[in-house]
Amino acid sequence: MEHELNVLTAQAMAVVRQALPSFELRTWSVHRVSELNPRLRGNPEWDWPVLIMRFTVGDQGFDASTTLEEFGQWPEIVEAALEAVQEAVQHDRSLGLPSNWPECPLHPGTHPMEPFADGETITWGCPNRR
Repeated sequence: MEHELNVLTAQAMAVVRQALPSFELRTWSVHRVSELNPRLRGNPEWDWPVLIMRFTVGDQGFDASTTLEEFGQWPEIVEAALEAVQEAVQHDRSLGLPSNWPECPLHPGTHPMEPFADGETITWGCPNRR
């Protein structure tokens, strides 16, 4: 499973770099929320997974996190990572990118493409064609 994760992660980050060449993934990890805060340990209400990432775009650093439905579904975890990158980049106006980054080539000016996992492949695509 570790090999599958590395392949999917490399593939997903290559997809981001196609749209944003100065992107660099620094770290990423998956934890249970209860592991991150000692006061929440043992509390089943806080026993859900979260993805935490640190990346750069050019000289600018970003931290991003997103909750996950469950552990172990690597294509979905990588898809969530791409969504977190996309959201962070879309909301940082200093990068000079459109709010619909990466723009859907099938519907210019309307909406961004969305990352999605299709079996063993991670890619960007039109949300209307999923």
